[in-house]
Amino acid sequence: GDEQPAATSRAAASTAATRTGLGLIATGNPSNTRLRMAAGRALRRGSIIACPSARYRHSSVVANYMQYRPVDGGDPPAPGLAHKAAVLPAEYARGVEYSEQAVLTGMLQSAEDAAPVQAVEAVTGVIATALNARGVSLLIADLSGRALVRLTHQPAGGGPGRRHDEEDAEVLPFDGGPHERALRQQAPQVVPGDGTWTVLAPVTDRGEAIGLLEIDLPDEPDDDVVNWVARTAHALAFVVIANRRHTDLFEWGQRTTPFTLSAEIQRRLLPASFTCEAGAFALSGWLEPAASVGGDTFDYSLARDLLHLSVTDAMGHGVASALTATLGVGSLR
Repeated sequence: GDEQPAATSRAAASTAATRTGLGLIATGNPSNTRLRMAAGRALRRGSIIACPSARYRHSSVVANYMQYRPVDGGDPPAPGLAHKAAVLPAEYARGVEYSEQAVLTGMLQSAEDAAPVQAVEAVTGVIATALNARGVSLLIADLSGRALVRLTHQPAGGGPGRRHDEEDAEVLPFDGGPHERALRQQAPQVVPGDGTWTVLAPVTDRGEAIGLLEIDLPDEPDDDVVNWVARTAHALAFVVIANRRHTDLFEWGQRTTPFTLSAEIQRRLLPASFTCEAGAFALSGWLEPAASVGGDTFDYSLARDLLHLSVTDAMGHGVASALTATLGVGSLR
């Protein structure tokens, strides 16, 4: 199908699948994101006919998922020759059922092997390879709630935003566009570009909007690809939560406004997550302005059958009230 328009290839595949009852005819370049995901779906259904071009027979999709058994029982085709239709053995179909789990395992292992400040880069590298993506970024929600921040590591030069040593923080203010919609609505967005399709998926855990996973793809993603990205973004949230305990990099990126000393003290009194969605309740708190307020805090703790919640407004202003709040919250805890 390499020389045919995509619509023609899909129509031919659909017709062939209907006539054979075998689920899918896969043609063309397996590096194509749509084809890779379609092949995985067909394999999970347990049957596929694969007719890839000979020059792609050693690609990652073919090497990982397909072993050819010619329909007529003959020898496998030689490299450089057109492939005959080949039926995938059932044992390979069962194995590919775990392909998504394999990517997840690779993400977690790469995060574990990397230093905390490099964990996100390691994970996005795995995602980029799995989707043949042109670019993958994590955009962190700013503490003001009015922007996203793209963190990059650029040892050799300056970037478009704030800079600290070799780290750059590019601020993307909310403008009502797809980035803001994806974060506020907590729903993936697909944005067409010049030869590139961008998928934006919320990185969220129990309602805490950590940021967005931004993936640039060479082909238009279908619903299955978008849903896969959404699940991957959810997994990425756990990577961020686990690694931000060990570094200030993520919090530095979130701060587009310098904190006062009293606000810094107060920050340490706040719960690790401002939001918690559970089966019996949903809780969310916010401070405004986050960079200068002192003495005003909230806290919560969940027992098996009881939710403890406190809101503290210490008397006074500045550092004195922040220290009073420290005493109060510490006593409650």
